[in-house]
Amino acid sequence: MAIALPTLLEIRIILAVLHSSAIASAVFRLGHRFHIRRLWWDDFWAAVAVSAEVICFVVFMTVVSPSNKTPTVAGPGLGSAGRLVVVLSYTTGLWASRLTVSVTIVRLLARGHLRQYSVIASVVFAIFWSVLVLQKIFFCGRDLRKYSQCRIPRYTGIMELTMDIIADVWIICIPAYILWQMKLRRNHHRMILAIFMCGILTTLASIVHSVFILLSSSIWIGLSAHIQLAISVFVSNLLVLGTYVYRVFHAISEGSDSTGGNGDKTTHATTDTWSGRPTFPTKPGTLRSQEATSILELTQFSHLGSTFDLPTRSDETGIPVGSFSFHTEINSVTSNAHSPSSISLEKR
Repeated sequence: MAIALPTLLEIRIILAVLHSSAIASAVFRLGHRFHIRRLWWDDFWAAVAVSAEVICFVVFMTVVSPSNKTPTVAGPGLGSAGRLVVVLSYTTGLWASRLTVSVTIVRLLARGHLRQYSVIASVVFAIFWSVLVLQKIFFCGRDLRKYSQCRIPRYTGIMELTMDIIADVWIICIPAYILWQMKLRRNHHRMILAIFMCGILTTLASIVHSVFILLSSSIWIGLSAHIQLAISVFVSNLLVLGTYVYRVFHAISEGSDSTGGNGDKTTHATTDTWSGRPTFPTKPGTLRSQEATSILELTQFSHLGSTFDLPTRSDETGIPVGSFSFHTEINSVTSNAHSPSSISLEKR
């Protein structure tokens, strides 16, 4: 049974909503990282991804869209060139989004074998992107005026789907393995795992897009490609957005709990003015050392969300390498009742 084709208005509405959401998430991510002075290579790839998405969306709406008669009036070459730009920006945005997540994984890991494997995986992703871009230039750019559409062979869709699945499996499984090896409060653990598992949505979108390529359904190929790109860009920014929103609501709930009038002298959440991230002092309790510092043991995981610190120690030092700003409930008997305790990460 044939799938009913959407109207042009429906396509415009769907693409406008999806692309606007993805672009807004990337702009917020980059603005937030710039504000707290934590820009890194994953943010570079996020900028590449959102730039490619903007180009893809704008060119499609102004040149390729059937309601715009400019390509027909100016000649078929302009329309074909616009389609080539859309195809290349789509591929670039899609793989730049995957590189954003892959480089984020590299950033999360301390120096060691797993970090080296993650770097290699990022290089492989870049190679996949280069191969697909060159292939599409070859098939679509040989004679822009001869063909009204970009003719891509079916085996290209199969190869692209294979690369998509390989990349998505890595992006989903490695964070799950990292979280499995770390000790973290259950609600934090579930939140971060759920964020990374959203990569499954990208895989599903890739499968749907490849199916339409095999079916040679041109309209659905274009629509599913835009949906896949928007989902990929949004998911690549979800870790930063999710942890930021969590900290904001956690700070609000902590403030309302402390002002509830029950006489509890729990210290309010404070904000680090340099980094812009809230820090939550703990209730008075037992500490493992003479200093007011609780050690939170995390394995192969040094940084979280938008509070990443670059690793500066080797695996053998066994000393703290970063800071962690979530609230802890560790209690003790040796600390001063009025001295707030911080949480530091200790490498094992």
